[in-house]
Amino acid sequence: MSTSDDTELTVIGVALAVALVAGLLVWEGFALVQLWRWHAAPLGMPPLTLGHAIGLNLIVNIMTVRPAATTKDGDGALKALALWGFVGVPLALLIGWIVR
Repeated sequence: MSTSDDTELTVIGVALAVALVAGLLVWEGFALVQLWRWHAAPLGMPPLTLGHAIGLNLIVNIMTVRPAATTKDGDGALKALALWGFVGVPLALLIGWIVR
């Protein structure tokens, strides 16, 4: 592989990672809105908009530390993030829906 091929793959990888993170933020925001509607709103809390949910999610993510999984090729953190989005968030929604 040439240097230009490596650069192109790096740019594509970075673009995919940014798209994954952005999509995951919206997905987690949606999940937070639903969980809030099911559990906090009945207690008298005001409704939560998607924008506020994404903002709260960003605050919590900044204040908490998730251990980054790394592998020899360095893509372990991206895989862990994708796994959280496809398994962790739906599982949180399912459990929240069950207990509501």
